Amino acid sequence: MKQHRLNVHLPQSIVKSLESFVPLLWRDIVVIIDDGHRSALAYDALTRLAAALKQEHPRGYGVLIVIPQNARPPSDQARRAINEALAAAAGGLKCVCWLVEGKGFQAAMARAVLTGLTLLRPAFETHVTSHQHGALKWILSCLRGPRVDLESEIAAALVFLDKRRP
Repeated sequence: MKQHRLNVHLPQSIVKSLESFVPLLWRDIVVIIDDGHRSALAYDALTRLAAALKQEHPRGYGVLIVIPQNARPPSDQARRAINEALAAAAGGLKCVCWLVEGKGFQAAMARAVLTGLTLLRPAFETHVTSHQHGALKWILSCLRGPRVDLESEIAAALVFLDKRRP
């Protein structure tokens, strides 16, 4: 199974910061765990990652954004940086799936807000879910088209995430 490693130049101040993202890369899927505690600077680093991914995957790539149970809404500055990162990803980004973990009112509210964002009709497909298997199946369907053997890819992606997710 081929795993891609991208060489993306990120300033050391971002790489060494506890606020930076550590994206997980599996084939043409990027997994980002976003608890809402990061600054706008961390999202700016994702803009550079988007440019590298566009080059690495000319047919497009997908993003799985995991919102953990302890997440909070991002700051206004971070929200603007998120919008800029998504705009920079246009042309390469085929789909984004938000996986909102947890149960109860807070998780339901997060899913509702993210579902509302999909009404803005971005240049890529969007989906919101609370199940990891369903999230990966949706992303792989977007990237590969409807195929009979998505289950083996889903299983491989689940193993990858289970081993590498903090």
